[in-house]
Amino acid sequence: MTNEEKIISLLTDIQKDIAALKAEQDRKNLIADIKRFSQANTPEEQEELDRFFAFMDAEEERKRARYVVSS
Repeated sequence: MTNEEKIISLLTDIQKDIAALKAEQDRKNLIADIKRFSQANTPEEQEELDRFFAFMDAEEERKRARYVVSS
């Protein structure tokens, strides 16, 4: 393997490592955002959460009704 090939291989590995680190950071940020979203600090935020969860429940029920598996 030539020096150029070694350098290219090393740079490729570094890029993969950086991509993995960014993905991990994105996951951590998403988890933090979800935790922040799920904690209401005001009555208005609580109302928004209640509406959101009601919507999600209705969506799940709609999916269950549409995709019923017949036995």
